[in-house]
Amino acid sequence: KNHETLFRAISLLRDRGIRVPLVLTGAKAGRVDLEELAQRFGVDDLVTHLGFVSPTELSLLYSRATVTVIPTLYEAGSFPMFEAFSKGCPVVASAVCSLPQQAAEAAMLFNPYDSNDLAEQLAKVWTDRSSQVWLRAAGLRRAEKFTWAATAQGYAAAYRQALRLPPTVDDIVWREGHARF
Repeated sequence: KNHETLFRAISLLRDRGIRVPLVLTGAKAGRVDLEELAQRFGVDDLVTHLGFVSPTELSLLYSRATVTVIPTLYEAGSFPMFEAFSKGCPVVASAVCSLPQQAAEAAMLFNPYDSNDLAEQLAKVWTDRSSQVWLRAAGLRRAEKFTWAATAQGYAAAYRQALRLPPTVDDIVWREGHARF
């Protein structure tokens, strides 16, 4: 998941006098000992790992967060990105795989191998209120395009295309509305 780049960026920000507390969710056990990694970068006092949380708690975290960071090195799709968008939480995301297309203009992107780049993007969101407001609004607009109804409509259009059936008016409207994805 690229916690090393994330922790290094948090450390770089601290060195510049910007303290960014980090709240992690999900599995505590894994390939990387996150507590040890946080200690190695000197950010253990800024990192809180909650483990798995309920959907209600997760929704509350997104609603109260200043920014959601998606530092992944590889990911086919990011459900957390859309969860953050739907709660009006600004997103800073890795510029890999399909994430730039998913985010469109609604997130700040960074090179996931460059801690300085991540630190720069985080600093912009963390310290600039206008960036926060703009990203919140852009994320909410982006999330509106990805409802369950729109997803079902997209699948129906794809099936009709695979079966070589003519597109319906709804298919054409859906494609036009999602062309940037």
